[in-house]
Amino acid sequence: MFYALAVNTVDGEAMKRFFVTALLAATVLGALLYMTPRQLSSFEFGDCARAEICCRSTALPSVDAGCGFLVRCNVQQLQHVLNKCGGVDGVSVSFNGDERDVQKLLKRLWVKEYSRLQLNGVFVICGYSPRLTGGIHLDGKRVNVQIALRDGTVTVGSPLIFGSY
Repeated sequence: MFYALAVNTVDGEAMKRFFVTALLAATVLGALLYMTPRQLSSFEFGDCARAEICCRSTALPSVDAGCGFLVRCNVQQLQHVLNKCGGVDGVSVSFNGDERDVQKLLKRLWVKEYSRLQLNGVFVICGYSPRLTGGIHLDGKRVNVQIALRDGTVTVGSPLIFGSY
């Protein structure tokens, strides 16, 4: 009988360790998935948002920008359009908004600001977000997000805003 109690205690302890380890592993995995940088297209911007993709090749209706093409679509079509574009250089999303929406974006994307500029009614922020992939180097700093506010329209682009804003 003593042997049976000892075995049950060992098995119970082993099961406890297994469940604690599994819970810890699931927590770490969840945190890593949350923290993993993603494409701008994977974030939610609302159903009325419009997107603009700058790419090097596409068979979709587009504007020839000289060094690439600008393809416009609504945000619901964005993933489908991205799949039909080759050599995507950047994505921009525009929606109706104000300064509060810009502040929410900065907080949601954890943006480290490098520059703020206000010129002729356009307010522009350039920075780096650890939540976004990619980027370019400007003035020795890695930039992967640009946010602009103009006449009630917020535009966020990664790595920069391509097209107009």
